[in-house]
Amino acid sequence: MKLEKLIVHNFRGLKGNENKISFDKSNIIFLIGKNNNGKSTFLHAYDFFVSPKKRATIEDFSDFNTTEKIEIEGIFISEPDDSKDKDLSKGEPSWIENWVDKNNRISIKKTWSNINEEGKKQTYSPKEGQYIEGGFGGFDTLLKKYAPSAIMINAVTSSEDLEKLINDIITKNHIKKLETEYSEDYDNIITSLENLKGKISNAEDITKINSDMTNFFKKTFPEYSLKIAPIQDSGVDITKTLKSTHGIKVGKSDNNKSQNSAENIVSDYNDENFHSLDKNGHGIMRQAFFSFLSTYGAEIKKEEKEYLILFEEPELYLHPSAIFSLRDQLYELAENSPYQIMCATHSPLMIDTSKTHSSLIRLEKERQNSITKTRQVDFDLYTSEEKDYLQMMNRFNPHICESFFADEVILVEGDTEAIIYRELIKKFYSDYREVFVLNTGSKSNMVFYQKILTHFGIKHVVVHDVDSKTVKINKGKETEREQTNAMWTYNQKIWDQIVTSNTEIKGISRRFVHNRNFEDAHDYKYDFKKGKPLSAFEFAKQIERDSKIPSIRFLDDFFGEGIINFSPEDIEEIIREKDTEE
Repeated sequence: MKLEKLIVHNFRGLKGNENKISFDKSNIIFLIGKNNNGKSTFLHAYDFFVSPKKRATIEDFSDFNTTEKIEIEGIFISEPDDSKDKDLSKGEPSWIENWVDKNNRISIKKTWSNINEEGKKQTYSPKEGQYIEGGFGGFDTLLKKYAPSAIMINAVTSSEDLEKLINDIITKNHIKKLETEYSEDYDNIITSLENLKGKISNAEDITKINSDMTNFFKKTFPEYSLKIAPIQDSGVDITKTLKSTHGIKVGKSDNNKSQNSAENIVSDYNDENFHSLDKNGHGIMRQAFFSFLSTYGAEIKKEEKEYLILFEEPELYLHPSAIFSLRDQLYELAENSPYQIMCATHSPLMIDTSKTHSSLIRLEKERQNSITKTRQVDFDLYTSEEKDYLQMMNRFNPHICESFFADEVILVEGDTEAIIYRELIKKFYSDYREVFVLNTGSKSNMVFYQKILTHFGIKHVVVHDVDSKTVKINKGKETEREQTNAMWTYNQKIWDQIVTSNTEIKGISRRFVHNRNFEDAHDYKYDFKKGKPLSAFEFAKQIERDSKIPSIRFLDDFFGEGIINFSPEDIEEIIREKDTEE
């Protein structure tokens, strides 16, 4: 079954009834937001949900309040192979008729009402139109078997944890085939166990995985190779032994050899310069495991979703260039593979807003009551032209995505305003609250960013120049004439988007303007020799807290009452007053 939706009520840091994620239009989800807003909790909630006989502790209840029960609901899509499963049909021959609705969905939820209590499972009955006790799959162990298996990659993960996951995956998809191929060895298992482990490690398909896995891993760490290798025998129980026989070792590669040559890669494995995962740093450990998942997923060639990778802070321990590489690999891995992926990230480098926007979910927390809420865009925001622009901006300035992690954003036109407002906030308002100043690069780009911030529920104020209504072209020539200033037309476009934004989310957007531009409004001229950035910084240094200039007026209001909002009528009045003065 494929997970379509996960809904969490009052589990640990997730409080309230609006904590929902959907895989409906994307097989990968990036959870973004501030610390302690519940991103990692979402990852643990799924594992808690599918694990059988899970008992709740006081720490599992939101705010340690047991009067509010924990409820986790999973909505799954029944896939073609599910109907052929003999175990399900044996226990309940009519399970499809009983639990699969007309949209091919199965809805299951668990509730925990008391400490040290197992979750009570319910399944939605399409026939009765309500949840009923028990239902699909009977025991919890069957839910764990048929729901996507949780692959948890914690921020700090031991090599033992990773090797256990590797063996669980190989056991689920590979050991049964090997039992058939090596039946003679199984008949003599006690005396030939070590021989069998060697054969498994050198099997043709494992060798191919080693080759593909190394090629994949080298994209991030080109000086290393990977291989699946036997580990010491841990007992005589054959089932346990087969579940703990393999891990990943890392060794230096000879980069003078052709990277794509399977023969050369295999020859690397004959070197003695291979070490177990625990002898390497966390960055290599986690990327080695991810490389295994990627190449193993390609090897088993299944599009049915059997696993949910729960990746906590995938950017940890990686160089920025490696982060970009990993981000692209994650998006690629989610398609045409048995994996769905859910990541909790604090890094703007992991965000690619040119991708499907349903893959981004922002978590918010209300300050007064700690109620959390998810915001997920369920449609595509941009035209193809806007996507190209945003992709270009991402590559040029990936820090634009930092705005997704802010509670409030000030949109400004360019470098001068960005430098001055950032410096004034640092000097005079740093004790108030956190705000991100976003340099949009041009007044013509502002509507574009207004849309993004609105759809992710981020409060913002647009600060821009009024500009003149007209400009003269061919000045001083016989053909001199006036025409409408293109920048003036954006005043109305920006306002129209403010109205639209406030219709969607009340009070999310406002506007402040400079008459006619920042320089005129502040009686400021930059030094051509010093350039705009340094001139702007030096100007900001000279501004006093009690100055009567527009930028101070705006920031006093922004960190105070927050009521200034220049309407088109206000701008017309400003222009009239300016014309009268001149």
